[in-house]
Amino acid sequence: MRSTLLALTTASPRERSTRFTSAVTRRYGEAIARALPHAIQVADRWHLMENASRGFLEAVRRSMRQVREVVGVATIDPALLTAAERIQYEGYLRREETDAAIRALAKAGVPIRRICQRLDHSRKVT
Repeated sequence: MRSTLLALTTASPRERSTRFTSAVTRRYGEAIARALPHAIQVADRWHLMENASRGFLEAVRRSMRQVREVVGVATIDPALLTAAERIQYEGYLRREETDAAIRALAKAGVPIRRICQRLDHSRKVT
């Protein structure tokens, strides 16, 4: 990228393009704007759709918890989760199970040291 920008900035005005198309990445676009402040950046349809799609999916992922609350989905169907979401969900379920076991043992009066031993929850306790 640096060599391209160097060639563009050292070229004569006739050699410089007045329109420039790129992958529409923010960093590349900023570099072009600095090197060619009067050039018009043109985006092709594929990159426009790619960036719009990526932005939409990121917004949906960030809002899924709120969406599920509004829709009223109390239980999560693991089949509908992405691989990363499934890993997070399985970790959540393991933590909930461990927490329930700890609370039940504590309510039964079992000392913390014994709870750790029974649940193998501490490396230092033998």
